[in-house]
Amino acid sequence: MDKSNNFHPVTKAFHWSMALVILFMLPLGFWMVSLPFSEFKLDLYFWHKSFGLLILFLVGFRMIWRAVKSAPPELETHAVWERFLSKTVRIVFYISMIGMPLSGWVMSSAGDYPNNFFGLFEMPAITGKNERVYELSKEVHEIFAFTLIVAIGLHIVGGLKHHLIDRDPTLRRMGANPAIAVAALVLLSVPTLYAAEEIFEEFSETEHQKEEVVEVSMAEDEDVISEDVTEEATVQKWVVDPESSSIDFTFVQYGKEISGGFENWSAEIYFDPEALDQSRVKVQIDISSIDTGSADRNEQARGQEWFAVAEYPQAVFESRSFSEIETNRFAVDGTLTLRGVEKDVSFPFSLEISKDGDGSRSALMEAELDLKRLAFGVGQNQWESTDAIGNDVTVSINVHANEAFKR
Repeated sequence: MDKSNNFHPVTKAFHWSMALVILFMLPLGFWMVSLPFSEFKLDLYFWHKSFGLLILFLVGFRMIWRAVKSAPPELETHAVWERFLSKTVRIVFYISMIGMPLSGWVMSSAGDYPNNFFGLFEMPAITGKNERVYELSKEVHEIFAFTLIVAIGLHIVGGLKHHLIDRDPTLRRMGANPAIAVAALVLLSVPTLYAAEEIFEEFSETEHQKEEVVEVSMAEDEDVISEDVTEEATVQKWVVDPESSSIDFTFVQYGKEISGGFENWSAEIYFDPEALDQSRVKVQIDISSIDTGSADRNEQARGQEWFAVAEYPQAVFESRSFSEIETNRFAVDGTLTLRGVEKDVSFPFSLEISKDGDGSRSALMEAELDLKRLAFGVGQNQWESTDAIGNDVTVSINVHANEAFKR
């Protein structure tokens, strides 16, 4: 065989290194998503993302090399339809090999997940935290995976056809042989079987309802809290504006700060800076309303090893006493009950009370407190280790409230 018809050694190196990574990545990707949430699964995601970025970089280098060193001419024995199909598959390859890691990168960014390249450096976020973008990019990522499986299958079958039926040097000039092609088909069958099983389950399963957790609205929460209060209050009552108020948190996962919050919570507030001894606050948080920007991560957080929402649906904070630190700054001592564990907590907060245009008053309260998740049993069994997810959690509270009637 004329060596001028062979591919350049660098071209072969790109081809086989990328082939090995992709054939490793596809079964790994389908397998790891089926695993229960664990530190091992997070480690697999780390390697999956790292190798995915490696593919993206290799594609870029390969395209530069292709511009420098063109491929040898097509064999004259190749039919027109074979040349057309070969070019089409090659285009699909490049689109998928670029689109798949890019969509994964977007998915990590939108889900506020770390995206580290083999521990060498952190990739910048392509987009801000956005659950809708996360779900969309996840679907696109899966589509590219299925597309790549089909393209690789056609590529391998075509190579075998040229070698075994046409008996031309197509396969050999890339440095391959039938054994390698068959081995690649076997590897490719792994993600194909996973994909087939997933599709079968999607269409054959009857509606499987996960354990339902009752969501309590802000208004309903206030009614429940009000019924618990029997002591007459002599200080001003404040009504929370849920649209401009929030309870958020941040924690660290593999060195990256992850943020989230709770959608449903309520607060009964009786507060007067001139009557701190009579002031009191009770806050109830619907833990099932946790939102971290990722539906998968939210579901994991509700699970038994974390917040165990089925058993402990609410977190409750009740004040015990207030003190003034300086003008517009106060401190509160109270009890936080989370996952069935009661702990004394104290934290400072700022408070600005102003008059609105109609003469009524509004208040803006801001606070930040640091908690240890393990002190409340959040993170059981394997998650008691802080190697993957840190122990420190910062809670940020922003409350906008309007004055109500005095009783």
